[in-house]
Amino acid sequence: LWKGNKRAAYTIAFDDIRSSHYLISAPELSRRNMVGTFNLNTANVLDWNHWRAVAEEGHELASHTVHHVNLTKLSDDSIRWELQKSKQIIETMVPQNGPVLSFTNPYGKGSECVKSIVKQYYLSERDYWGINDSSMTPEQLYNIKGVGVYPPFDEAKLKEKLELALKKRAWILVYFHTVTTNPDTTDVNQCPFEFLGGHLNFVQSKRDSFWIATQRDVAKYILGRTGAMVELQKINSYKIKIHIKNVVKINLSDLIVSVKIKIPVEWIGNNLEICDENGNITNLKNLQKYVILTLKLNQDYL
Repeated sequence: LWKGNKRAAYTIAFDDIRSSHYLISAPELSRRNMVGTFNLNTANVLDWNHWRAVAEEGHELASHTVHHVNLTKLSDDSIRWELQKSKQIIETMVPQNGPVLSFTNPYGKGSECVKSIVKQYYLSERDYWGINDSSMTPEQLYNIKGVGVYPPFDEAKLKEKLELALKKRAWILVYFHTVTTNPDTTDVNQCPFEFLGGHLNFVQSKRDSFWIATQRDVAKYILGRTGAMVELQKINSYKIKIHIKNVVKINLSDLIVSVKIKIPVEWIGNNLEICDENGNITNLKNLQKYVILTLKLNQDYL
């Protein structure tokens, strides 16, 4: 189901424009070798250098419209402007972020009309609450669910949801707003720094089970996995060629997927050599009944 044969997928996201995102949250993620998705309502960006630094650390910058408006109250033309303009601004101001593929609806308010326009610009859309099922289809990528972190910041309940995601082999997307070391009574959504730290430490302790990835990367993986076709060709008794064909319309040539392969009986106990198109070789020793390989789409492997 997930990259590296991990049991579940985990994404952490930060909504709106908050200075704590680049001052606290992004550095705390990077310190733990974790990545996150930062949803920007671009009209509120005061200094793009902060967000360039966030992107350079490997985090994703995603769209949250230009003005953080309730899209269900706008005309089709206004919705299209908010979606297209925010994407254009981020891609222009932070080219190192790459194409902006992820979108989050302000206030979690979407509609079929909004969704039809989102599909013209983005690969995925978040606007529901809950945990995403492991059998998500490409169409359901426009109904991504999230688990919001709000007062009273119950660590035990959040851990329960994480454990549930592991049990269901699901995708959990946890989102925050402000993270603070100095509480401000005017911001009801601010999260104590200690809570964020404890949460990240817990997720990090489960990283053997969680694939920690951005919304963009999980959505791409689901799309690639759903639209992949594995082709096996026997060359001789000790060599096979593996090719994973990408049958989806968008370019996913950089996507690496995990493939579980049943080993021929006569190969068990022997060593395996995997060679890609560039001549890079990986060796596996003492083969068991199954082997997990991480392969790039649209490449041949021997």
